Amino acid sequence: MNTLTAAVTLAASAAAATAGNTVVQSLGYDWNPDTGLEIGMFDAFDTAGGTRQLTGVSIGIDASAMWNVTVLNYSDTAYEPGEWHAEGLANFNVLLGEFGPNSVERIAGAISFSGLTGSLGAGDGDPIFGQPGDPSVSASYSGFISNFFELNPAEFGVFTGSPVEARLLGFTDGIIDGPNGLVVSTDALVSSGVVTLTYTYANVPAPAAAGLLAVAGLGATRRRR
Repeated sequence: MNTLTAAVTLAASAAAATAGNTVVQSLGYDWNPDTGLEIGMFDAFDTAGGTRQLTGVSIGIDASAMWNVTVLNYSDTAYEPGEWHAEGLANFNVLLGEFGPNSVERIAGAISFSGLTGSLGAGDGDPIFGQPGDPSVSASYSGFISNFFELNPAEFGVFTGSPVEARLLGFTDGIIDGPNGLVVSTDALVSSGVVTLTYTYANVPAPAAAGLLAVAGLGATRRRR
């Protein structure tokens, strides 16, 4: 095999290996704020000694979530259904990497509620140190959070060098349409499911092969002269 043939063969082999190369990692989790925000670790992208180039990163999440909502009345007036209602949502974000500007964060999904209402007994009028009226009104809400994201090349740096910490962030917000003195309390925020991280990469010639390609090309050029 002459040097020109060697160069063509190596180039063709490298080109054929660039399509469809992926590394897929899946992380199952059971999460609630009391046990911490971390849900696990992903392996960093392996460059295989410089023979792989990261060309794509995607994140998928398929999970369920649940939270409890309670409305308490601290005012000194009792209220009947129809005099008030509450609505709100629990928002879930997936964060990969250390907290800060170099992390990647995406909204995984949200669970919302609306029209929560009922009879509320009078409290003692002090929403800070007092006692709420009885009974309170509460309900549990559950649903699915599912999403898929293709990341930008500017975000790939999070996934190189060291293992990638994965966290789930939960945020709750409630609004009451009605008299002052009604307070929304949320607890038992939980989620379980799977987060999938996929690396797409292209194979590049190893340094020795790249040098051989250069030498082969030079030899072919000299013969054409």
